[in-house]
Amino acid sequence: MESTNFINSDVALADSFLPSSLYVLPVQSTPIYPGMVAPLVISKPELIETINNAIENRGLLGLVLSREEPAVTSPSPTPEAAPINGFKDLYGFGTAVRIIKKLNSVEGSVTILVHSLKRFEIVKVVREEPFKVAQVEYKEDIYEKGTELDALVRAVVSQTKILAEQNPFFTDEIKQALMNAPGPAALSDLIAFSLSLKREEAEEFLETIEVKKRFEKLLFHLKREEELLEIQKKITDDVNKKIHNIQREFFLKEQLKSIRRELGSGDENGLSLSERYREKIGQIKLSEAAKK
Repeated sequence: MESTNFINSDVALADSFLPSSLYVLPVQSTPIYPGMVAPLVISKPELIETINNAIENRGLLGLVLSREEPAVTSPSPTPEAAPINGFKDLYGFGTAVRIIKKLNSVEGSVTILVHSLKRFEIVKVVREEPFKVAQVEYKEDIYEKGTELDALVRAVVSQTKILAEQNPFFTDEIKQALMNAPGPAALSDLIAFSLSLKREEAEEFLETIEVKKRFEKLLFHLKREEELLEIQKKITDDVNKKIHNIQREFFLKEQLKSIRRELGSGDENGLSLSERYREKIGQIKLSEAAKK
């Protein structure tokens, strides 16, 4: 199949499916693991041109995480494309994605919906300007069946089910996808995606080709997440208890004031006669003998 509008034929097809070279788009927030479908926001004109070139050439693109942390962490889970100076600012691994849909906004930015297909490693920089193109080597999952892997998978699935009831990242759609994952490799990527790992941890997971090691990493992250949720619950319970005690104390004081008013033994502030006199005496400067 012939390609159209390639920059000096920089992007060549390796086979009928994935090309040996890809237009490279840097992302800031997190990698998008194979099998995932996610939106991606692009605002820089040069990166939008990269998208347009990729769309003209079978809609395939390489997403690679930028080494530079975002200046501001956005609460939105939508990854954003990141402007970079060159390949030196990128990690060496990425994922090949197919662009499913492109939406233009009135502000000039572009949102694309991508389906992540496969891990790759950058083996050669083809060009950096005006668009970044890299020769890549696709990575196959190393999957060795055995009782150890089976035990790891069961432990991770069990831990995930527990956390899914407490963690908002595990939506109903993700829970459904977990039940229908085609195999351990896809399952591991889906759980990692659901955990929203830190950037460096997410990249390290992306670069882990051995499926068993992925589950070992997942078990660590899941245990840590469980501990954090337990600490969070304890803090919340302690705060709620303090609030309850404050409210209870206030309620009892108000009840006492009301009872005193009903009995005629207190003023509008709930003070008894003796308490009012003590308060007034305390406002007068008296000698020690007079106080006694």
